[in-house]
Amino acid sequence: MYVVSSYVHDRDSGVHTEHDALMFRCSPAGLQQMLHRLPVGVLRGAETATSFASLAERLRLIDDYHWVDMYTGTHVPKGDVDLTDLHCRVLSYFDAWLR
Repeated sequence: MYVVSSYVHDRDSGVHTEHDALMFRCSPAGLQQMLHRLPVGVLRGAETATSFASLAERLRLIDDYHWVDMYTGTHVPKGDVDLTDLHCRVLSYFDAWLR
């Protein structure tokens, strides 16, 4: 999972501002930080999150002047995959945000 935060701005303006970025690996043991880049400092503290709940807690503290984007991906084995089951399992990790 990749989390990026930057100042709210008009995306059509072509202005690119500094941004914070975190990357986590998800495993049965929880979240494991893979990289962090925090020049703005908005996500500072979130890099220590070890669960989706603790990450959600930290992200709730971000003010109205910053935008947060989250990108997720998963590896899917080749062959028959139950897409409905995969969809439910992936979304289950985001219950803290979907309630």
